Amino acid sequence: MASKVTPKTAIAFTKVIIALSFTWPLSKSASKFQVIRFKILRSLLCVNAVILIVPVSYTLYHNDYDLPKITKIWCLLGAFIQIPLEITQCALQYDRLQYLISEMEHNFEYAKPYEEMLYQQYVDRCAMFYASSTAAVFLGAFIAGITPLIAANQIFPTDAKYPFDVEREPVKTIIFLHQFVAVWQCFSIVCHCSFVGLLIWFAAARFEILSQQFRTVTDIYGITVCVRQHVKLLRYAQEVIIAFRSVILSIIIVCTWVIVASGLTIVSQSTLTDKVQFMILCIAGLMEVYACAWPADHLIVASTNVAQAIYESLWYNQDKAFQKNLCFILLRSQTPTTISVSFLPALSLQYYASYVSTVFSYLMTLRMIFVVDSGVKN
Repeated sequence: MASKVTPKTAIAFTKVIIALSFTWPLSKSASKFQVIRFKILRSLLCVNAVILIVPVSYTLYHNDYDLPKITKIWCLLGAFIQIPLEITQCALQYDRLQYLISEMEHNFEYAKPYEEMLYQQYVDRCAMFYASSTAAVFLGAFIAGITPLIAANQIFPTDAKYPFDVEREPVKTIIFLHQFVAVWQCFSIVCHCSFVGLLIWFAAARFEILSQQFRTVTDIYGITVCVRQHVKLLRYAQEVIIAFRSVILSIIIVCTWVIVASGLTIVSQSTLTDKVQFMILCIAGLMEVYACAWPADHLIVASTNVAQAIYESLWYNQDKAFQKNLCFILLRSQTPTTISVSFLPALSLQYYASYVSTVFSYLMTLRMIFVVDSGVKN
């Protein structure tokens, strides 16, 4: 019988796929040497991505007006800008992320049987989507990494050009290794949505566990315990939102950047191979935003379901003091816990639907522009 993907396995999987982004903080028990080594490696890899932005920008500036090639360079530029951006954002939230992860791991370690069952249900629900999307990104990074080894007309993983001779050794090997590492950094950063989703799903699971506890509460002591857990959980969810608000905004901006840039090639008179390639990029961008919107939408539902759970409890068999305490919690639980990103609406599946609709509207507008331009030329 195949072994199940457990919550601990999901944590280990997430740590591995985002390893090169150095956004997963060390444990509180880490030694001073480990912390210093972690920060040095994080800084070096951040600089590695920043350095590659320069030749990519140079290539974009000295382009030969080949639309698919320009679009590809434009998408690469967005991906490489995303690396230092998200590394810096998570470095600023290091202590907060450390607290959030330690709290999650502690809950998994000391979970009660019914809590373990619910955590497992969440993992079973999400495992296939996040594993398949990670595999697709891994395949893309792997192909980009080995292309110079099997293609005669490409010597580096990216199409970046340099204003000096790169055919001589050891310059050729250094640039190859530099770009090879950067490609896998892109893989880690794109998989960052799994890290975001992990903590949001955990917060939603805790709300669902709390709802079950409210349904079975029978005395004033039990309601006091549930109230304290509700207040603690609301604070935890708020910490998750603060930690990832800027990261989610950068994911949305870069994905929109990639989707619109790819759309230029899709709607233009390009070859079928180019259209398929950039269609895959569009789908990848949409899936990355969905990986954040899906758990955010479930968090809204789970946080408001606490109010329904309170109503379904045996409050009518209790005294007035008990009922009065429940009323305050009932009012607070009717306000959903939402992830608001700057000037954008609350992140949810409804927002995602409007996002997809807007993106396709832009693509159709671009298509009409290309059709009109082609008609004028003919």
